Amino acid sequence: MIAYNTDPVVPGRGSGIFVHASTGRPTLGCVSLPLPQLLTLLRWLRPAQRPLIVMGTRRTIRGL
Repeated sequence: MIAYNTDPVVPGRGSGIFVHASTGRPTLGCVSLPLPQLLTLLRWLRPAQRPLIVMGTRRTIRGL
């Protein structure tokens, strides 16, 4: 879990890191995907299996 802006809470700094459709522009920390890829991801996810999204480079997440 990413404890983003939780201790202390800073007003105006957002409430989380989201996965959303890409607008073609950089995000402020979210994960954005082109709409077709986002739809594929949403169809593939099974919430009951408690999926995780890992952010990092191949080098930093190797071994997970």
